[in-house]
Amino acid sequence: MGPDRTQMKRLKRPPWPWGPGQAAATGCRGREGGFTRTELATVVLLLMVVGGVVWAAVQGTGEPRRTWGCRARLKTLGEAFQTYAMEREHALPVGAVRLGAVESAWDREIAKGMNPTAGDAGLDKLAQWFRCPSDAEPRGEGQARSYSMPMYELRDEGWPPRRLSMGGVGLYLDPDRLRAARESDATLGDSWPVMRVTMVPAPAETALLVERIAIRNVLGSPTFACILHPREQWAAKTLERPKFHGGKFNYLMVDGHVERMTERESGGHTGSGGVWTLRPDD
Repeated sequence: MGPDRTQMKRLKRPPWPWGPGQAAATGCRGREGGFTRTELATVVLLLMVVGGVVWAAVQGTGEPRRTWGCRARLKTLGEAFQTYAMEREHALPVGAVRLGAVESAWDREIAKGMNPTAGDAGLDKLAQWFRCPSDAEPRGEGQARSYSMPMYELRDEGWPPRRLSMGGVGLYLDPDRLRAARESDATLGDSWPVMRVTMVPAPAETALLVERIAIRNVLGSPTFACILHPREQWAAKTLERPKFHGGKFNYLMVDGHVERMTERESGGHTGSGGVWTLRPDD
C-alpha cells in the first residue's frame, strides 16, 4: 500500500514564517507573547506622528475648502435672485422692510422661489444656503445669515436712482425712507419703490450680496439685511479676522459671478464706493 497523499502534502508544506521551523532556520528565537512593549510604544509613536501630519494638512486645507463652499452658496443665491427678477419684470426683492406689522427681508423673498412647495417654512429648510461655511459666530436667537445687500439710502439719494448714485441695490423700507421716496417721486403714489436690474449700469461691477458676519445677522430678519459700508462687514466676537477666507470676503455681483477681495479692494474703509454703489465709475 502506497503512502498517504495527505501526509505527503503535509510534509512538503513549508514551515510557517514565524513558527519554530523558521526560527531554527534563521537562528531567531520563537516567541508566543506577540509585540513587546517597546515595539508597541514605537507603533503608537509613529501613529501619533502620522496623525499629526494628516491633521495639519487637513487644517491647512479646511479654510480654503470653506471659502469655496461660500462661493458656491453665493452662486446658488445669485441664481435665485435671477429667477426672482425674471418672474417680476427684472425687479429685485426689497432688502429689508419694517413698516408697522409688515417685516421682511430679501432672504424670505428669494426662498419662496427656491422651495415653492414649502410655504412659510421654506426659509428654515434652506437655512444652510444663507450661511457661509466659515461663519461660526454664535447667534443669540435664530439661525445664522452671513450675507447682506448693499444699501440704497433713500433719504440721501432720493428716488429713482441716478446714474451716478452712491447707493447700492438693497432698498430698506421703513416709514421715514418710504416717505422720502414718495416725496422725491410723485409717480409712486401709494406704491413702494422697486429696484430693478435694468437700473444697474454695470451689473458685473456692482455687488448684490456681501458677507456680513455679525451676531445679529439672522435668517429672515430685516435687521442687518442691508449694509452701508465695507467697515460694517466684520462684527464677529469669537472669530479671527485674518483666518476668515485668508483676510478677504466673497462678493456676489448682480450678473451672478462671485469675486473674492478685501474690504479696501471692494470699496475702501472710509465709505461706500467701488462695488458697493450703482455708480459705474467709482
